[in-house]
Amino acid sequence: MSRRHRSRAAGVVRGVLRELLPDAEVVGRASFVGEGVTYRTWALHCVHEGVDTELVVRLPRRRVDAAQPARARREAALLARVAVLGLPFAVPRVLGLVEVPEGLAMVQTRCSGGPLSGLLPDALEGLRWTMPAFAAAALHRVDPTRLSDLVSGPATRAEHVREDLAALRGVGHAVLDEAADWIEAHLPPPTSSCVLHLDLLPQNLLVAWLDEGPLETHLSVIDWEQAELGDPALDLAVLTGGARRPLGRPDGLDRLLEAYHAYGGQPVTRAQVHVQELAMFGRGAVGALASTDGAQDAEVYVNRLRGLLRRVRDA
Repeated sequence: MSRRHRSRAAGVVRGVLRELLPDAEVVGRASFVGEGVTYRTWALHCVHEGVDTELVVRLPRRRVDAAQPARARREAALLARVAVLGLPFAVPRVLGLVEVPEGLAMVQTRCSGGPLSGLLPDALEGLRWTMPAFAAAALHRVDPTRLSDLVSGPATRAEHVREDLAALRGVGHAVLDEAADWIEAHLPPPTSSCVLHLDLLPQNLLVAWLDEGPLETHLSVIDWEQAELGDPALDLAVLTGGARRPLGRPDGLDRLLEAYHAYGGQPVTRAQVHVQELAMFGRGAVGALASTDGAQDAEVYVNRLRGLLRRVRDA
């Protein structure tokens, strides 16, 4: 983002805060935190009703689809509900939504700590798998009926995978058909779906480095826009990404599963994570093949799918 665009966006951030909290006094400048697919995130320090407060303003990016306001309202309601479920990690508190030209901006409290992506010296490498495993295991134990009005998805793990199978089978592509065959031979059980976060990547896991207690007790999980119901193996597959060295290690998947099960996660196997990795590449290929200008992207996904198929067959 250019300096001019940052300056303009910082002004929008202050305007959003003035509209939501007109009595708040902003101290210093708004600082740019980062950006994702939907939002650019800014942090600022203000004094509201005599209390020093650290806030985050998430501004929707330009050209975000028209469904962004509905997703923002759902995420705000979901965060309010998740906050009272008794989960062993913190989540942001949404103070309000403010209309801006691009959609709805979201104002939240700023969670303490820094993102795991910026706090991983070699001596703490194990956090790459223990922190997301801890968060995933806790979330997957939540009774889905407590959030059923806010998250949707297939009723069972097997149904979730069968939906992907139908999409892969409908293209008539040899590699997609091979992937579908392998997936069908390794279906998860027809047990109930779990609540999924779907973006438990290091930038969305904040850790406060305090002296008291284990690090897990100082964890916050942010960015719940993609949450849905489904197969818990998908949350783990998002982390491993079908890579040769998942989480930076040849045994990264084994480490992740070991930590996930130690923290009380669902009975997910290596093969079931591979099922979801294959399905992710398959969905990408199907979408690219359906696009009028997606031939190059489709080739990338198909090659990844072919390589992953070879590795899981040899495992």
